[in-house]
Amino acid sequence: MMDLAGKKISVIGAARSGLASAIVLSELGADVFLSELNSADKFPKASSLLTKRNIKHEFGGHSKQVFDCQLIVVSPGVPADSDVLNQASEKNIKIISELELGFQLCDGKIIAITGSNGKTTTTSLIGEIFRQANISSEVAGNIGKPFVSVAREMLYT
Repeated sequence: MMDLAGKKISVIGAARSGLASAIVLSELGADVFLSELNSADKFPKASSLLTKRNIKHEFGGHSKQVFDCQLIVVSPGVPADSDVLNQASEKNIKIISELELGFQLCDGKIIAITGSNGKTTTTSLIGEIFRQANISSEVAGNIGKPFVSVAREMLYT
């Protein structure tokens, strides 16, 4: 597992995956800064949750503070060619996705479903097959909980 204690990590995006990433990283001892391009109005509960957990954050644009880090974790909804990621790349800051973070934290076996069509149906079907077979599993990703949240839970099970 990655040693994240004391590392400065920026999270780009405040939707479910970004918020979950920031919380998990903070719980693992990282010095987290979450940055969201959109205004806080779009995420009414996020700012208060981040404040309550003492996670530094900004809404309404990306300041230079976002680059004061060793690692950037990106939410799935952030375009790979966004200005903030291009600038981070130019500064040689390592960038990983929320899925990569979850993979690094996950101690269990992973079944990943990719493709253009049928992902949700296939994921639901596999989850139901495991449930019917009494095999302990979690369904995560775009279908429900962010993967990083499930991966974090699997550290202790």
